[in-house]
Amino acid sequence: MAIDTPVPSVNRETDFSHTFTYTSEGLEVVESITVVPLDTDSGVEVDGDTISGRYNDIFEDVLKYFTVGLSDKIEVPTEVIGTSNVPDNNTVFSLREDPRFSVIMQYDVTVVHTLGTVTETIDHEVLNVIGSGMNFLNGWIPYNV
Repeated sequence: MAIDTPVPSVNRETDFSHTFTYTSEGLEVVESITVVPLDTDSGVEVDGDTISGRYNDIFEDVLKYFTVGLSDKIEVPTEVIGTSNVPDNNTVFSLREDPRFSVIMQYDVTVVHTLGTVTETIDHEVLNVIGSGMNFLNGWIPYNV
């Protein structure tokens, strides 16, 4: 009786989906599998036994931006932490990427079966691939300026 792991590592700012499963070693029949995030990221959703989306809040990138059409000489730049905190219609002119190699996100996975309940805490490693911040900028700039 075990929740099937590991969850494959994923690069930040990259779409993913993972469905948790349970391997029975006996006569138990799975009735339900639920996932509760212990850590959160606005780009990731939990739906029953599946986590999916794109991790974008967990790294502490520091970005500076100003309103489109202005400059940092006309307007005091706004500094935010995290790529998801840059609103549309702004120009990003500074990015300092989080230096951490990876972040571990945790989920409690609960399996209810005919012989009882099993809960395990499962780790999901999110890799901070060099240049991920640039991937954000490349995908963001053409659509928001």
